[in-house]
Amino acid sequence: MISFKKFISTHGIEKCHSAELPAEFYSLTTKWSGCVQGRHVMVYAGCLRHNPAKGVLVLRTLPADSKRVSGKHCTVPENNGALEIVESNGSRLRIRSASGKQFWFEIPQGLRKAA
Repeated sequence: MISFKKFISTHGIEKCHSAELPAEFYSLTTKWSGCVQGRHVMVYAGCLRHNPAKGVLVLRTLPADSKRVSGKHCTVPENNGALEIVESNGSRLRIRSASGKQFWFEIPQGLRKAA
């Protein structure tokens, strides 16, 4: 039998397709997907469509037993351009901006349950 996990790349980072989130709001570069605390988690990186200097991360979760997606987005305070996920280490993601600045993003341990 083939496991679903075999279809996920080993590092969980992929290029984004323009239709994955509303194109009128976001211009996306990469995404990470994995399982955290029994939930399917996706983190998208890119920038705001109306302000390309403002990098953005979008976190979406889907409980394993549900079809309802919940999510939030956050922008980076500096205007360093689009963000890109370049490395993952468990639930930590290394993010790089278009200007070359880097930081780590930790997927929150207390993910909220979708209502």
